[in-house]
Amino acid sequence: MDPVAARAELARRQADLLAALVAGGPVPEGFDAERIRVQSVALAAKRREGVLRALPVLATALGDRWPRTFMEWARTHPKPAVGGSRADAVAFAEYLKVRGELPEAVEAALSPAPPDPPKPPRRPGFVQRVRSRLRRNPVGWDPEAQYCSD
Repeated sequence: MDPVAARAELARRQADLLAALVAGGPVPEGFDAERIRVQSVALAAKRREGVLRALPVLATALGDRWPRTFMEWARTHPKPAVGGSRADAVAFAEYLKVRGELPEAVEAALSPAPPDPPKPPRRPGFVQRVRSRLRRNPVGWDPEAQYCSD
């Protein structure tokens, strides 16, 4: 087998194994189905803990249904490629929303926060006030002048 074809075959087999581990795909030929199942559960549990840290209100709102519901979903839905555990939590919340099972508390936590109000302009500091006075004085430094009277 030529190297290009061998690499393509290896890539296909790796993709099949990954799909079995994180997306509920069939177990590839030559692998122990029970070991793949155990590892799949372990990876989903690790994701569950990450989502719990990223969005604790999700677990609180679901109560006793939290671990089972998330594990069932995680075993057939791979983690988003970007965004980490927060993106995983949002994807799970979207799944619940589509099913009509998203608690209101979670929906409120996922809504974007309003922007901060604009800050008032800052008053110039001591150094800026002195420099400003010096620039306005064509003669230079005048020890008798009050440079910082405000």
